[in-house]
Amino acid sequence: MATKTVLILGDGDFSFSASLGAALHSSEEKRHAAVLSSYLGIDPDDSKVRLLCTSFDTIEELYKKYGRPVETNLDILRGYNIPVRHGVDAVRLPEQMQGELFDVIIWNHPHLGVEDAKLHEVLMAHFAHSARRSLHEKGRILLCLVEGQAKRWNLIKSASLNGLHLLTKPRPFPLELFPSFRMVRNKTNQTFKNHQTQRQWVPGGNDAEVESMFSTLEFVDSRALGQHQLFCTERKAQEDLQSNQDGKSSS
Repeated sequence: MATKTVLILGDGDFSFSASLGAALHSSEEKRHAAVLSSYLGIDPDDSKVRLLCTSFDTIEELYKKYGRPVETNLDILRGYNIPVRHGVDAVRLPEQMQGELFDVIIWNHPHLGVEDAKLHEVLMAHFAHSARRSLHEKGRILLCLVEGQAKRWNLIKSASLNGLHLLTKPRPFPLELFPSFRMVRNKTNQTFKNHQTQRQWVPGGNDAEVESMFSTLEFVDSRALGQHQLFCTERKAQEDLQSNQDGKSSS
């Protein structure tokens, strides 16, 4: 059974890492399979997953910004024996990861703490260059952004210039798979807000409305585009089949 490596970048209070770790160790087969196949793009039948969870801040800075939630989430990760690193810069991955390559690289809500589209365009260009050099040729990069950010930051163009291709159209972030994920700004510990995002998601709330505010963009190395497109076709067929089966069982 192959081992797939997943790198999580810039996880402020580590709530996403803890939620993903819990999902991967869940006894609920349906949730476990959905996280692997639908979100990570990993075959649940022939792959194990090794997570590496990171933050840009030092551990001291994290405790100062986020307080008790950081301690709780790091305890959860320790319970699953999931490694954690601090002070990891998303634009210096080859150097900081010492050449290690990953099958999936995840960065949720990259943000500099200021509303400056040009600065974020530069950030994303440097990230694309860095991430591609730390990605297995058949790997994928998952970015979660607030609606409108990709366009304002010229993300697709920056990625393309650095050898990355947007695999499918942006899709809603699957919040239902990560119920303990708390989306917070890196510097303020306040829930992520802008003109489109006025409240934090709560389980049982209007999921469809809130999901539309957050999108997952999936990028792959342009050299392996054909193989990824075939995988997407197969994944869509599996999801349609599962949806039909769920519909029959509930009727």
